[in-house]
Amino acid sequence: MPPVSCAPEPKRRLACLVAICGMSLAGCATKDELASHLEQSLRQEHLPKVVACWERSFESAGFRGEYVATADFVVASDSGQLSDVVIQDVRPSGASQGTTDDAESDQLRTCLEKALGESSILGSGWTPDHPLAVRGFRFAFADALAGTRRDAEKASANVLIGPRADRCLGLYAYDPPRDAATLLTELTDAQAAASRVAAADRDGRARALQKVYDLALELRSRLITDAQQRGLKEANRARTRHAARQAEQTAQDVGAQIRCKVPEIEP
Repeated sequence: MPPVSCAPEPKRRLACLVAICGMSLAGCATKDELASHLEQSLRQEHLPKVVACWERSFESAGFRGEYVATADFVVASDSGQLSDVVIQDVRPSGASQGTTDDAESDQLRTCLEKALGESSILGSGWTPDHPLAVRGFRFAFADALAGTRRDAEKASANVLIGPRADRCLGLYAYDPPRDAATLLTELTDAQAAASRVAAADRDGRARALQKVYDLALELRSRLITDAQQRGLKEANRARTRHAARQAEQTAQDVGAQIRCKVPEIEP
């Protein structure tokens, strides 16, 4: 049975998907459904070790370097585990074209292949009915600012992962913004996780603290916005502003440990 070529829709970010469902296409999801499932499952929040590859590459390159990586892999039907991962190429993109060397691209390729093959599982709770071979899945590694995201989406890359150049602004931006309850839960979990990192693991502790810092900044921004809503009762407005100050204090405390000064936001 020949593979089924999956042409992207005009507004879809997926580049090219080739699916083989066992020996027969009977009972397979449609190409669009498969593309949607993969797009939802292979986001940055589900790929922590892939994110770590990019962060290390970005930092070692002097906080520069944007890439598009093209990957082939197989998704297991029982667990959603990725295997047989091959990174076909890693190419500089956007402002990085012509500014990154082959060694940087090769190091990122090696790290991505290992991270995807050893630890990556589909993160949305969905798994295919049969082992799924994916060809030409593209990851865009770019600055997290909105304009760069839009440019990467126009290039039809599936997943956009990338830190900002100034980590003290928070490495990641989310569009649309996340709600305060979600952020508070994530911040509490991140603080607990950071407290469990062994002092000897300096790299792991730095990353854990950076995550706490990012979330505290994001929560502060969300709460300040919430406090400005019209029609909000004054008691609720006061509580929201108090919570924003607490989030800012958390960011300041962690910022002192990671050598970051908290950026100011007008209330």
